[in-house]
Amino acid sequence: MGNSSIRGWCKDVLLPKDVESTKGLADGFIIEALLRQSYRDLTLQMELGNRFLGFRNDMRALTDKLHQTEEALREEQAKQLRMVEVHNAELLRVTRQWEDERDKAATIAVTSVEDYKKSAAFEADVQAAVEARSKEVAKAWLATPEGDDFLLDLGERDYRLGFREAQTEIYTTLLARDSSFTPEGWGLKPVLDAEGPAALTAPATLPVATPPALTESSPQAEDPSSVPPTGQSVGAQVEGVAVDTPSPIA
Repeated sequence: MGNSSIRGWCKDVLLPKDVESTKGLADGFIIEALLRQSYRDLTLQMELGNRFLGFRNDMRALTDKLHQTEEALREEQAKQLRMVEVHNAELLRVTRQWEDERDKAATIAVTSVEDYKKSAAFEADVQAAVEARSKEVAKAWLATPEGDDFLLDLGERDYRLGFREAQTEIYTTLLARDSSFTPEGWGLKPVLDAEGPAALTAPATLPVATPPALTESSPQAEDPSSVPPTGQSVGAQVEGVAVDTPSPIA
């Protein structure tokens, strides 16, 4: 006891502090304690090994599941990509169809408008619209005494201007044939004043618009010569004038 090989083995195996605790023990107790410690160590190693195998199996299962999830994700992404491609292709087809129909409708509309402008119906519609608008404007002016007076003065002014143009044309022709021609010498009226009455002003209470040209005119406005001058008529005097050589005035 104390000098067997067990002591030397304890020095090689145990820690210094554990060797000191075995000095007062018999070899049998030392061997039993060592066996128990070895059993516990072996049991711990087996448990750790089993747990390591379990962890490794779990990691493999988790890795397989992760691979399966990634594969499913890739398949889903590919499916979504195919759906997007199909959707884009359908959208492009519908867009092109809509654009073709739009262009066709625009072409038909332009052609229809051009044909309509060239047709007699367009001229009739325009004429009807102008007449309707002219009647509306005329009714608006004739609805008040001020407007009625204004249109009357305007008609008189237009008549005087037309009569003056006719006088000027006739007198110019006669003067070209006879340089000594004068309206008074022929018993004609002098050329009317272009201004005539005072300048016309539209009443403030009437609509501000350019008076429309009335479709009906007086016979005197259509034929200025219908106003009979005093003395010999202009037609009789013109008939007596030769075309090539001016005739002397009596």
